[in-house]
Amino acid sequence: MLMNIKVKEVKPLDNLKLDVLFTNGIRKIYDVKKAMSHYEPFKELEDNPYLFKQAKVDCGGCAVCWNDEVDVTEYELWEMGETVQTAEKISNIHFNRNGQGRMGTKITLPLSWIETMGFNENNKEACLFFDGDSISIKSKNA
Repeated sequence: MLMNIKVKEVKPLDNLKLDVLFTNGIRKIYDVKKAMSHYEPFKELEDNPYLFKQAKVDCGGCAVCWNDEVDVTEYELWEMGETVQTAEKISNIHFNRNGQGRMGTKITLPLSWIETMGFNENNKEACLFFDGDSISIKSKNA
């Protein structure tokens, strides 16, 4: 399922790899050599290291591109990239009492995380998992 994931920044690395930061805070390393076997214009990046170093975010975060013929979509970068940094956010837990005096809690999560997981106004049921130390959240429809 394609979610609302956009590229925030890209940094070319050695060995034809890209360091890609997404708008949801996740960082992945994408190996461009994998694309070379599927699409002939990518060979130009191997032959021209200067061109490879010119990688830039294109189209409002929809791709990383080098020229009019060579680009990689955000979906490809997300699906085929190796996660090297997960997103982290410090958030306060809000405690409140209802009309009967029972205590309840709420925590706010970044909208970009929620959208990346596929949640929206029509898909808002979540499965929560607790192991004694941490809480995991998954979409019920995942």
